Amino acid sequence: MKLIFPFISIMLLLLSQSALAQSCRTSLTQTTPDADFIWLDDGTVRHLPTGMIWMRCSLGQTWTGTGCSGEARALTWTEALDISDGQTFAGRSDWKLPTRQQLTTIVEKSCTLPSINRAAFPDTMPFPYWTATPFANDSGYSWAISFELGNVQFGYYDHDRFYVRLVAQ
Repeated sequence: MKLIFPFISIMLLLLSQSALAQSCRTSLTQTTPDADFIWLDDGTVRHLPTGMIWMRCSLGQTWTGTGCSGEARALTWTEALDISDGQTFAGRSDWKLPTRQQLTTIVEKSCTLPSINRAAFPDTMPFPYWTATPFANDSGYSWAISFELGNVQFGYYDHDRFYVRLVAQ
């Protein structure tokens, strides 16, 4: 049984995003409807309920005007913190790794694979994304949000590699 979980994880990572189709339950109220966002022309969106500006693409991807191209980069938590410091994009230099609370605000709870508004955040990987929030009980762990199901994950070691989406105020 212990060998099945690593095998499944590896197989999911090998699947391209296009092979994983988002599934949304229309019987549930959307938690991040299109009306919650203002699409900006520079590859960012403003989340109206919080006022935060989000990069539409994951780090490593490039905004094309209609979607994200390229491969999202999986980074360690330390790398994610370092790369977000001083990141310049869309004429801004105040980008940062979001806190656990901030990243949770863009989770679309009515959808899975990924659990995010795909119009606002196209080509999002349905895997964990780092937050800037360290795990209080163990300094070797940090929090992540999995966009597979939209759940807050327990802390992961700094050496694990997850995806990154940056936010600005």
